[in-house]
Amino acid sequence: MERIEELKKTWEFAYAEKVGDIAIFASLRVKELGITQAELARRMGISRSTVSEMLGGDNNFTIKTLAKLAKALDMTIEEIVAYKRPKLSDAQPSQPARLATITDITSDRSYALQQ
Repeated sequence: MERIEELKKTWEFAYAEKVGDIAIFASLRVKELGITQAELARRMGISRSTVSEMLGGDNNFTIKTLAKLAKALDMTIEEIVAYKRPKLSDAQPSQPARLATITDITSDRSYALQQ
């Protein structure tokens, strides 16, 4: 656990986390705009495979790439970089846990299964 905390303090971890944030934010914006990865690639003037890597978090963003991305998504670089994905610990369950019900077809009795 101590090693994980040390790692979190490194610039490599912070960079990787920010690349992930940008990838998630760009993916959400692409869906919001209703465009395909091919259309995003066309708007950015890059290959579709590069866009796929970028949206998958497997791309090192340069300022030039961020500028192209921002323009293609009709946003500013600042808006893209400012996005911080919510932590799982901050997420609130949308619904209470439910029990699945299975019916024994031979007797019409229900059995509750914990999910």
